[in-house]
Amino acid sequence: MRLKTSSNSLCFRPRRSSKSMVKTFTLVFGVLWFAVGAASAFGETVRIGVLAKRGTQRCLDQWSATAEYLTEEIPEQSFTIVPLGFDEIQQAVDQRDVNFVLANSSFYVDLEVRSGAQRIATLKNLHSAGSWHKSFASVIFCRSDRQDIQSLQDLKNATFMAVDQKSLGGWHMGWRLLKDQGIDPYTDFKDVRFGGSHDAVVYAVRDGDVDAGTVRSDTIERMVLEGKIRMADFKVVDPHQGCINEFNFIHSTRHYPEWPMAKFPHTPDLLAEKVAIALIEMPPDSPAAQAASCAGWTIPQNYRPVHECLMALGLSPYENYGKVTLRDVLRQYRLWLFGTFVLFLLIVFSFNRSSHLKVKLKQSVLAREERERARALLQVVLDSMPSGVMIIDAETRNIREVNPAAAKMIGLPQGDIVGNMCHRFICPEKENHCPIMDFGQEIDNSEHTLLTEPFGEIPILKTVVPIMLEGRKHLLESFFDISERKRAEAERERLVLAIEQVEESVVITDVEGTIQFVNRAFEGTTGYSADQAIGMNVRILKSGRHDDLFYRKMWDALIKGETWIGRLINKRKDGALFTEEATISPVRDSSGNTVNYVAVKRDITDEIKREEQYRQAQKMESIGRLAGGMAHDFNNMLGVILGYTDMALAQVDSSLPLHGDLKEIQIASERSADLTRQLLAFARRQTIMPKVIDLNQTLSGMLNMLQRLIGEDIGLDWMPETEIWPVMVDPSQVDQVLVNLSVNARDAISGVGKIIIETKNVTFDEAYRANHTEVVLGDFVRLAVSDDGCGMDKETLENIYEPFFTTKAMGQGTGLGLATVYGIVKQNGGFINVYSEVGQGTTFRIYWPRGGEISGEIDATKTVELSARGQETILLVEDEPALLKLTSTMLELQGYNLLTAATPSEAIRLFEESDSPINLLLTDVVMPEMNGRDLTDKLVTFCPTLKTLFMSGYTSNVIAHHGVLDEGVHFIAKPFVVKELTAKVRDVLDND
Repeated sequence: MRLKTSSNSLCFRPRRSSKSMVKTFTLVFGVLWFAVGAASAFGETVRIGVLAKRGTQRCLDQWSATAEYLTEEIPEQSFTIVPLGFDEIQQAVDQRDVNFVLANSSFYVDLEVRSGAQRIATLKNLHSAGSWHKSFASVIFCRSDRQDIQSLQDLKNATFMAVDQKSLGGWHMGWRLLKDQGIDPYTDFKDVRFGGSHDAVVYAVRDGDVDAGTVRSDTIERMVLEGKIRMADFKVVDPHQGCINEFNFIHSTRHYPEWPMAKFPHTPDLLAEKVAIALIEMPPDSPAAQAASCAGWTIPQNYRPVHECLMALGLSPYENYGKVTLRDVLRQYRLWLFGTFVLFLLIVFSFNRSSHLKVKLKQSVLAREERERARALLQVVLDSMPSGVMIIDAETRNIREVNPAAAKMIGLPQGDIVGNMCHRFICPEKENHCPIMDFGQEIDNSEHTLLTEPFGEIPILKTVVPIMLEGRKHLLESFFDISERKRAEAERERLVLAIEQVEESVVITDVEGTIQFVNRAFEGTTGYSADQAIGMNVRILKSGRHDDLFYRKMWDALIKGETWIGRLINKRKDGALFTEEATISPVRDSSGNTVNYVAVKRDITDEIKREEQYRQAQKMESIGRLAGGMAHDFNNMLGVILGYTDMALAQVDSSLPLHGDLKEIQIASERSADLTRQLLAFARRQTIMPKVIDLNQTLSGMLNMLQRLIGEDIGLDWMPETEIWPVMVDPSQVDQVLVNLSVNARDAISGVGKIIIETKNVTFDEAYRANHTEVVLGDFVRLAVSDDGCGMDKETLENIYEPFFTTKAMGQGTGLGLATVYGIVKQNGGFINVYSEVGQGTTFRIYWPRGGEISGEIDATKTVELSARGQETILLVEDEPALLKLTSTMLELQGYNLLTAATPSEAIRLFEESDSPINLLLTDVVMPEMNGRDLTDKLVTFCPTLKTLFMSGYTSNVIAHHGVLDEGVHFIAKPFVVKELTAKVRDVLDND
């Protein structure tokens, strides 16, 4: 309730001054005002602060033309626009950084009350349909098909959306209307949300995300004209159509004036008058009006409705409106109460005097003594008060009384202070402005600066109340030093700013785990904003990955006052899990009791993933080196076995039992060679000859073979993208990959099932990799193989690419299938991922890098018959004696002349001593003394036309890079049989 005082209290309305005094005061004040205003207004840029609610640049784009217009209309001044945020306007006003301000109506009211802003013009807002209006309202609406909502009372228990908690048209107007109807949105509604923009609220209602909403009254008409919505889709709750002043928009609430242009007490009246005239005369078709999307300006409107709205809602500057405590009453009216008590005594004494003169005289003496004691007591109280107290003449603003505390704070004797103007010491920045005098406030609480001697100043919190002394209005000002509080606030602000800047998450909770503070890093890591997290318990982050014992040990340590350090697996707002390294420490008060906990945490999810990937890569590389080394020696031995078996089969009649035995040896050797090739493929040391191919064409040629491979009970769906990018890959490796994945898919399906093979062009950019760190940037062709089989659990998925790891029964698989696929994909610069759930099937996705243009059709490999013979001379270099003898025998049987060497040095000697020309060098790659490439380079210096055919159990980087042959290099992989060797030799010799 608002307290009121009677006419016989100590706080009266001020007396009217005589006309002569008023004229004299007005003349002197006007001269001083004009002098101060002229000094500050002319020769300096006039700064217009504008509320930049949609960003600085948009603010400048919209209002810079208005500054240019005013500069043209008032040539003796230069105007500029100063974009200000919500939290910057008050500071700019207090520091006199701006002369005028253009803000929304509610913000203006706040400045009017707190800083003495005065409106000089009101904006004429231009509607998209061409009409303009100087007032606006808001509309409460819902979808037209909501038959259950016919009045505001029907909105109880509904979900409701407004624009923003600080928006007048987008929330406060509708809130006040609801309050007038007896509805409290924050208790009667099921949920109140804020969409951030007017359009977002309309879309949310239209799409059924909320039951109803409120926006500015012209929003729906504007969106209809823009073609964004249909009017038929909405209906207004408690609508009002049209009003005076040609306000023709559907609305639900009262009308409120549009944005005002306002001046401040430090802005000269003459300058304000010129600006007001220029604005009101602004043509609606001027560049300034068009840039501001308005129809110009009109005379300042009455903003009392906005005051009343904010009062009704208890919003700034009326957040304490109507709230009065007993302490406030005693503090504000202590002198008034004392005076009332004294007056009561006088009345009692006067009444008694009419009947008992003697008693009256006695009582008069007693009353006079009592008054003297009261006056003395009041003086003692004032002198003893630790806060400074001044009594100031309200008309002259001269200091009449000052207590010792105030004199001590100022640094002068009491006698040197009395008689001075109050603004010499208190709030000099507001010399011409006093809320009590200028606005008739009953009480003023505000922070100011107290000037001290010599030339010092301290911040104070001042309280001013009007009182009547000796028939004149006075001001009772009390104040105390808040320097320590200011220093503490500054220190706290610096600390909070520092905490906000650190990259680690900082969380402060009470002893029960309720969150009291989080920094920005916490918001970025968890997805919870500070508003959402504060007040919630830290249990909102629990992931379920830790058991009760884990949390019990952590809390036991914290309750004991110990610091807990460890790792936590927590859950983000979107449900994703992440791992943090956390240090949680107790905070104790001066008594040693724990009052808070502070947690400093760092998200190490990506670090753990990279460590796991690095360890996996190291393990795979180690196994690869081992597999490659074994394959080299093993292929040499297999080459001997296969070679002699092949030659023996050619000499034994197929009807003899020995022929069958030799055939089994050949089959076993070939299977061993296949196993070796799989190891090399996994180790990425397999020799490949990549080509630019059409992946769809290569895969479609395998479909019939794959259908036979997986059986008739399993369906095979081929879903290629129509225009696929070319890829650079060895076609034989594509066959290996698809066969291995199809066989695994077949074995995962029990009974009838389906396998789907898909291709698709995909591009990964930085935006995608921000949430998928495993991908590589660029263009890729995706090959996906999916099945509806049994699927895999997490443990199996973690080991599927390990060589020799298999879930199949003994004898049903080597465990090299997926390891081979992994090696092939990595060797070709691609990557692979898998998604699988138990009982839901599995999908492998392989990403091949995009290649260049396909130059032409790939010629089929020419078949060279075993009978194709030759007479050329071949220099054979092989450090394995058995393989040297075998290879020499194979070629001699075909008619070639052979020179054999077990070492490179011996080969060089034979080459130099040979009388006949050597047509071909057939050399191993890895040998003692020097490798095959160095041997070739040395011999080519003697014979530049010498042709070379390399052979090896695996391709080292001597003639290839990561298994990809250098251009122009001829190579045959060990082990080989007679037919393969003679075909390759013939092909090299015949190739120009």
